[in-house]
Amino acid sequence: MSIAPGSAWIGDDEKIEGPTDGPVSIAVIDQNLYEGQAESWDRGGKVGSAHGVFVLTPNGRALTTITLEFQDGSTLVAAGSLPFDSTIGDGVLAVTGRTGKLVNAHARLRVEVSNPKKYINGP
Repeated sequence: MSIAPGSAWIGDDEKIEGPTDGPVSIAVIDQNLYEGQAESWDRGGKVGSAHGVFVLTPNGRALTTITLEFQDGSTLVAAGSLPFDSTIGDGVLAVTGRTGKLVNAHARLRVEVSNPKKYINGP
């Protein structure tokens, strides 16, 4: 598993429960994580899983907490606010905790919610 600055982890096989009622709803995410390349969006082998909660606010934000759990036992927890306009948008979360090989990881986690290569020919 690569943990250098600029590393990419691709979440796939996602299961998202909610939101169904618009603002002030809660959405829960549970997905597998794969090692990847940010430039090409090529997905490598499975490296762990991601679990998180989004609380949608009336002002178009998703208050977010997400935990990345890796197969080697390392974890990374991030929290913050992401844009929301019918779907969660891209943004940056603050890393609030890290263990194992990630103990010296960056203080920010960049989130991109769509994979442009995956959807070139349709979802």
